Amino acid sequence: MDKRMEVLEGAIDLHFHATPDLHDRLLDEVEIARDAREAGMKAVLSKAHYGINATRMHYVSKAVPGIHTFGGVVLNPAVGGLNPSAVEVAIAFGGKEVWMPSIFSAAHIRHFKGTYGTMPGRVKWPEKGITILDQEGKLLPAVKEILDMIAQANIILGTSHCSAEESRILIDEAFRRGVKKILVTHPHNEVPDLSFDVQVEFAKKGAYLEHCFLPTTPMFFNARIKDVIEVIRKAGPERCVLATDFGQVFNPSPVEGLRMFILGLINQGITHEEIDIMVRKNPAKLLGLD
Repeated sequence: MDKRMEVLEGAIDLHFHATPDLHDRLLDEVEIARDAREAGMKAVLSKAHYGINATRMHYVSKAVPGIHTFGGVVLNPAVGGLNPSAVEVAIAFGGKEVWMPSIFSAAHIRHFKGTYGTMPGRVKWPEKGITILDQEGKLLPAVKEILDMIAQANIILGTSHCSAEESRILIDEAFRRGVKKILVTHPHNEVPDLSFDVQVEFAKKGAYLEHCFLPTTPMFFNARIKDVIEVIRKAGPERCVLATDFGQVFNPSPVEGLRMFILGLINQGITHEEIDIMVRKNPAKLLGLD
């Protein structure tokens, strides 16, 4: 094995994007799984904005044995939005994460004014986006039903592109309903762009913080590596995971991105033991592979 890849031995990436997709992607899920296997990684989890990708992981697993490959469902309009039936199907096909709405969320469309992330002219999207709250600021009944399903299946709830307010209400209710695996999706991205204090608050409640490499890269640059490190220090590596959110054509492959991310953090003082917790132990626990 290339010695540069040794840091990836047994690692898990819980967040990347691949073709087939309606956005330009660098690689498909089979290619990424092969790269990950060759690097000695243990598992990967693919996020798809436009459908239930848990179903096709059967074929990815057959094409690339020797590594665990997973998908799930993002509750965007393509699957009916906040649709318990879509969650039921994703769970039945072995999905490991249910994400709240992403690029079609109210918070996302409000921030980008409908100009970034969605596909106007190709995909119908709600003008104001999808919110998980009713007019009184309470979780919609469908969301509560979905939380019960996630709890029963003991899989991951991803906050996705919910606002800080939505995420706080969601996390509290999820724990009340027995959800044990809550992952705060890329808190440094422009959406949700959570403050350090809010991230630490969510970690103290028992959620995991999904620190992704993407927001630190030149095309996004909504955070710096030292920002990620500061939250890791405040929340503790026990409540953090490392992922990439890669797959864009202007970035390296997800596997190479994870290598760069890990080595960059080590260069700035994160220990190998802390890396082990965030890229192996915590993700394995969330996927039920521990």
